[in-house]
Amino acid sequence: MIRQKFMIVFSLALLVTLAPMISSTGFAARPHFIEIPHIVKNPDLSITVNYHAKELGKKTVNVTLSSHTSALIGCVNPGGQLSPSKGKQTEEIQSQSVKIKPKDGRIEGSLTLEPPVFPSVLDICPNKNWNTKVLSLSYENVAIEVKQKNSEILKFNIGNVSQ
Repeated sequence: MIRQKFMIVFSLALLVTLAPMISSTGFAARPHFIEIPHIVKNPDLSITVNYHAKELGKKTVNVTLSSHTSALIGCVNPGGQLSPSKGKQTEEIQSQSVKIKPKDGRIEGSLTLEPPVFPSVLDICPNKNWNTKVLSLSYENVAIEVKQKNSEILKFNIGNVSQ
């Protein structure tokens, strides 16, 4: 009987001693996307990424969508024929960011990347009566990143997207 009481007292003393050393964050789940971020190809040639993440805590996060975009622009004559020239390549590094205060450790939203600025007709075509046409457009290395206090806590690489 005395041995049982001793074991109970010893166990409680050990628990009280070690409890402060155990961080509550040690038991917390890691930040993660609830589902894979969903990408939408928009009619205006932009792309939108919808995201939903949790286990982010209470501190404000910065969510950034980034990509390297490249487009090939060609010229179309008044008769509707594409010029045999190689066209003009245009490239940009793009990003869109938003700051969000998590609610119950969760965030949800969407970010959009616009296509690169295309050259004007006068920049690449023989005359102003011609039109430009997007021959190809790609968003390369599309990624969504969540940072807290300038430290990355969550990232998802979407990959390449062609429009």
